[in-house]
Amino acid sequence: MASKGRKLAARVNALLVEGAKREMVFSHLKLQKLLFLSYVTHLQDGGEFLDYLPFQAWTYGPVVPDVYNYYKDRGYRGQDVIKKKMIHDSVYPVLENDKSISKTIERYGDIDASKLVDLTHQHGGAWHKAFSKGRNEPINHDEIKEEFADHE
Repeated sequence: MASKGRKLAARVNALLVEGAKREMVFSHLKLQKLLFLSYVTHLQDGGEFLDYLPFQAWTYGPVVPDVYNYYKDRGYRGQDVIKKKMIHDSVYPVLENDKSISKTIERYGDIDASKLVDLTHQHGGAWHKAFSKGRNEPINHDEIKEEFADHE
């Protein structure tokens, strides 16, 4: 589990660092949506399934519970800028050789959180299928890949 936690922290930190380069403000909600969309981009680029991203179908979209719990005190509507990096084993891990982060920030970074929620809530999509079974249900990775296979 330690390896999964380190990889998750690295991905979140990479999003925060890339966003900071562009002076972006990240609410807790926007961070979750960008994390999901970075995974979508990773899959679109031919990447493998990332088992350290256990997305669940929450009311406002796909959520990784560990990320929610780490940042839940940081605000959800842009009141707080997230500058706190995820710590795992007392280090700030770095994500290397994954272009999906910069692509995600380029494509979606300027879109506000509510529009990102709409994007990740498509009727019949991976989130919708899981949420229809009940709140906080796991989102199937194959369905994520299938939903966004034709989007560029």
